[in-house]
Amino acid sequence: MAKLIDCHGLRAVVTGASSGIGRCIALRLAASGADVALVARREEPLQMLAAEIESLGVRALIVPCDVSNLTQVKYACVRACK
Repeated sequence: MAKLIDCHGLRAVVTGASSGIGRCIALRLAASGADVALVARREEPLQMLAAEIESLGVRALIVPCDVSNLTQVKYACVRACK
């Protein structure tokens, strides 16, 4: 996967990371060097994606969250920003 930009030292938060476009974005950011917080409702796919991302030499944080729930979104923000 070719790097479009250098994201080393950056952190990214990707919602909908368990599948589809969100998953692809998370992988692209990780391949570009970013640590990625993976946000989605389903934890099992996030665990598999986190392992794939960490194999690229960057960190992945799993944050189960339903973005339609404001309390969960606030918690996800706090976790991702630590």
